[in-house]
Amino acid sequence: MKRVVVVAALGLALTAGVAVAGTPQVYLDKCRNCHGMPGKWWAKNYGPDLAKTKFTLEQFIRQVRYGSKWEGKPPLAFKYKTRVMPPQVGVEEDEIAAIYVWAKEQAE
Repeated sequence: MKRVVVVAALGLALTAGVAVAGTPQVYLDKCRNCHGMPGKWWAKNYGPDLAKTKFTLEQFIRQVRYGSKWEGKPPLAFKYKTRVMPPQVGVEEDEIAAIYVWAKEQAE
């Protein structure tokens, strides 16, 4: 019985590490709480699964910088628990681009 528990605990620890490995730190700090991990969206998330975003990189940068309310934003495809994303202060454009590329890779 002890052997099964140890193996199960080790498996969970390895799985948790894989979910975060390669993830941009800024995503873990500022995005994950609302969006969850890309490609693993679940009903308790407040925002959409970023792996399935239809935004271009330019639109994605605008969304992160200005929040949900910006000129020229495409209409929403789905309704979420909250439809207002606040502007993310202190996130650099290269960090946003890294999140975009990484999130899209998770869908593949």
